[in-house]
Amino acid sequence: MDSCVPDDVVPSGVQQLLFRKKLKSEFQLVIVTNCEAVMRSPEAHMASLRELVKLFESSKIMSSKETRVILVASLCVVFKDILPSYHIRNLTEPEKSQQMKKETKKLKFFEENLLVNYRKYKDVLHTVLSSMPVRLILTARCNKCWKVSKRS
Repeated sequence: MDSCVPDDVVPSGVQQLLFRKKLKSEFQLVIVTNCEAVMRSPEAHMASLRELVKLFESSKIMSSKETRVILVASLCVVFKDILPSYHIRNLTEPEKSQQMKKETKKLKFFEENLLVNYRKYKDVLHTVLSSMPVRLILTARCNKCWKVSKRS
């Protein structure tokens, strides 16, 4: 677990807490760095977006509620910022075989990858929300409605 502790020695509770805190900080730094890169230049940093979506596959991320919430919220902001206002669809086989300009090919490649990553994000959201107790979801919705009605 820690490079200072020999393998045969069980780390103390304090060491485990420090390790978890360090790991959480490292994940948060990865999230922030990748989100900034994607928002700065989405087409050039598609790999960073893929890495962010892949973080959901990490058991260490999914075991930390706080880091998971940060990742979900960060990706929400990123997708809201970079998704175009027009409808994106998958190209048909005849469309894929057509000749395209270099810029058009680049745009279609970007849109296709964006769509794949967004679908994965939606699947993760569905999984996270379906695993939450219904009571918590209803409470969150009621609190949101209450705040909106209070402003009126």
